[in-house]
Amino acid sequence: MKNMTLCDFLLLEARCNRARSKSRHAAPEPATSRDAGGPESAIRKRILDFCGSQWPVWVVLAARTDERSTLPEGAHDLTIFGPFPLCILVETKSRSGKLRPSQKIWIKNLDMLRWKVRIVTTWEQFQRAVDESKAKL
Repeated sequence: MKNMTLCDFLLLEARCNRARSKSRHAAPEPATSRDAGGPESAIRKRILDFCGSQWPVWVVLAARTDERSTLPEGAHDLTIFGPFPLCILVETKSRSGKLRPSQKIWIKNLDMLRWKVRIVTTWEQFQRAVDESKAKL
């Protein structure tokens, strides 16, 4: 693996910061019936912002909310990769949201493989999930 010089690092950091500022100023996508900008999308956005603010940046695989996804029915919303071996599986729900039967099956199948899907309705629940996951490292 090649070592990065300070100059290379600063150039890369500047390029990443420019890309982030461009994406933040882009016009928002129109809301759809699946993502009407409610509480579920607010917590999801806050989680994505948090992951993007980490250094190194935490990588997130996110299920689409604007149209049908290629993920299996019932799959959780976010797979978050932090520093190895940190991996957090998150299903975001509004406070009144309930799991669909397909989601319950998905979560049970992952549980049998000893992967825990965190059902998150508040920022505090997400923070607790991060803290608990870090404590197990």
